[in-house]
Amino acid sequence: MIMWEISSGYPPFYNCKHNYNMAMKIVNGSRPTILEGTPSEYKELMIQCWNEKSSERPKINTLLDKIEKMWKNCYNNIELNTLKVNLELNYYSPQNSRLYYSNSNSTSKIYYSNDLPCKDIMDEQEANHSKPYDFKIESLSQNSGCL
Repeated sequence: MIMWEISSGYPPFYNCKHNYNMAMKIVNGSRPTILEGTPSEYKELMIQCWNEKSSERPKINTLLDKIEKMWKNCYNNIELNTLKVNLELNYYSPQNSRLYYSNSNSTSKIYYSNDLPCKDIMDEQEANHSKPYDFKIESLSQNSGCL
């Protein structure tokens, strides 16, 4: 049940009334539904731990070994994924941009400001900034009906 709580974030049967009837259901084999997304190895181990015959449940050392193995696999996968991402980031870094931008069309060119339409753009922006606007902001109590 601890494994289920760890994987779900909730105590087992959190949404049920804890009474005699629930206890009898558990004794008769009722178990919480394993949530979607629970890793299959973890799920299988959890089901083994729920076996009604204690002799068929994994021993604590076996349980610890399997959980440690799952943790290491998960950690190694995270580490491997991080390595892949870092390699991809390095591959696409500016130092490697020549791989994609090596043709002659992407070379730098010198432009003189007289040739660029900067003054027209600046004049247009200034005209927009200096236009007077008349906004009416009504009181919230009149407008919203919430207060």
